[in-house]
Formats: sequence, C-alpha cells, structure tokens
Amino acid sequence: MHGIGFCHVIEDVLSVLAQQDIGLARRRYVLEDLANLLANANRGAGLARRKLLFVAPTEKAALDAFFLLDRCLSNDPDWKEKLHGTQRVLALLRRNAEIEVSQKARAAATAQLKDLLAAVKSLQVGF
Repeated sequence: MHGIGFCHVIEDVLSVLAQQDIGLARRRYVLEDLANLLANANRGAGLARRKLLFVAPTEKAALDAFFLLDRCLSNDPDWKEKLHGTQRVLALLRRNAEIEVSQKARAAATAQLKDLLAAVKSLQVGF
C-alpha cells in the first residue's frame, strides 16, 4: 500500500469510527486492510526487538509496517501500547459489534489514527 492509498484507508476507517456510511464493501475492505497492517506492525515490532540482521522475505512486510508506524507515531512514546486498543476497536467493528465499542475506546482509536494520518501526509511516506 502506498502513501495516498494508505491515507484513503485511514480516512475511511475514521469515517467508520464516526459512524458514517461508506458502503458495506468499502467498510469491510478498509477495516480488514488496516487490521492487517496493524497486525503486521505488531509482528514487525517483535522482529525489531530481536535485532535480527536478516529476516525472511515473508517477514519484510511486517518490518516495513512497524518502521512506518514507528516513524509516524514516534512523538507518542506510548504508541505501541495504544495500538493494541486500536486493534481491539477494529476487531469489534469488523465483527459489526459497534455496540461493544465504548466512546472512550472509539475516541482513543480515532486520535491515534488521526495522528497517523497527519504524519503520513506530512512525510509523504509510501511502502
């Protein structure tokens, strides 16, 4: 996913968090896509902690996702912990369990994704 496409995905997920209708197919796609990116970033964080010199080609996407998020969200020292909350919110939304998403969790996920969107736009990062 490249910078502009990534921005559109985040913008659409923000619309879902704001309970705006973006169409069922698009909703499924963007929630799945962002959930996969965040899962990859978590896997990449584990790889980065191990300070491996080489990783399997299948793990390159995970490291790329982690480094992108780390570069974009590094102003917030707690971004990795907050990412877990954002992932939980996305998982509930993917299951159409919106009623289970608290306003606090929704607000936290929205804030983190807005920060990510602003950083991606300012860096014009693609991967």
